[in-house]
Amino acid sequence: MTNKKVTDTLKRIANPRLLLPGGRADMQAFDALSHRLGNLLRNDEVALELEELPSQTSLNERMGLYQLCATHYRGDGEVWDVGTAAGGSTYCMARGLKDNVSVAHRAIKGFDLFGGYSLEAFAKHPVVKEYVKKSRGAASDLDLFRHLNRDFSEFVDPVQLDLSVGFAPYSNTDSVEVVHLDSAKSLDLWQATFPVIAESLLPEGSWLILQDFERCRLPWHWMVTADLLRNGIAEIHSVYDGGTVHLHLRKKIPADIVDQNVAFDYTEDQIVENVALVCDWFVARPHFLAHFNGEFTDVVWGVLAYALKFRGDETLSKHCARNLTKDFLRKNKIYAMEL
Repeated sequence: MTNKKVTDTLKRIANPRLLLPGGRADMQAFDALSHRLGNLLRNDEVALELEELPSQTSLNERMGLYQLCATHYRGDGEVWDVGTAAGGSTYCMARGLKDNVSVAHRAIKGFDLFGGYSLEAFAKHPVVKEYVKKSRGAASDLDLFRHLNRDFSEFVDPVQLDLSVGFAPYSNTDSVEVVHLDSAKSLDLWQATFPVIAESLLPEGSWLILQDFERCRLPWHWMVTADLLRNGIAEIHSVYDGGTVHLHLRKKIPADIVDQNVAFDYTEDQIVENVALVCDWFVARPHFLAHFNGEFTDVVWGVLAYALKFRGDETLSKHCARNLTKDFLRKNKIYAMEL
């Protein structure tokens, strides 16, 4: 595959904001409307409650988790929060389940190492500061999770483990209805978690939420999303801040897709085709582009660069990385160092 092929494939998405019928003015109008709707959202009682949580998710993402569990959860399987940290995202889903009057069965597992990260990361958060003060020297991440989700203790259980080595025993065929995945920050963690998740999800009507979808360093999110869309296995139901994607599954994820994805066994052509497929989906729905932090084109080039880097194509990866704007690299210094 030539460098020109990469460039030609991406030419049509060089500036997706201008693909709107009215051009940039329409996008500005949409941004203004989004801002107004965001202000209205903040006046909502649930939104105000969720906004107070110690979590690295946005309010928009938190409301997405809440709404999914409050309106779409059927009660056919468990809810998993894989990489829950302090438990803020678990709280959002638990709050949704509590308000879902159509189901009798509610069960959430929050998986994390609970090794001290949350107490440090959220040390200045008012909720955490108050908890630490009352704990009198006995504070821990695990106890913080329990404290935060104390109103839902009858159906919320924390699971303390190292996901990279201890997740496999939780594989339980066709038993999970919703998975919020916020732990796959490295290929090793993705390889340790995704096969278990794919096996455990219900074969029809389950939900897979890929957090940090816009982070270029996690190209496996784009690869598996493209594979699922192409084969009619899932549809993208909604998109939230940070590009967080809610996938609604129509079928069981086949073992061959899982195996190819966790091995990252893609040819150069397959990588470009997968990225282009996801691009086409977003370009056809430009209202979702507002959920990406920064220009969508930068995210695309970054995903391509990292995907090729993981495949071992350093030269082609660097070629793609040269298309990243200076502004994007300044905001994401890690990309400049790694690419």
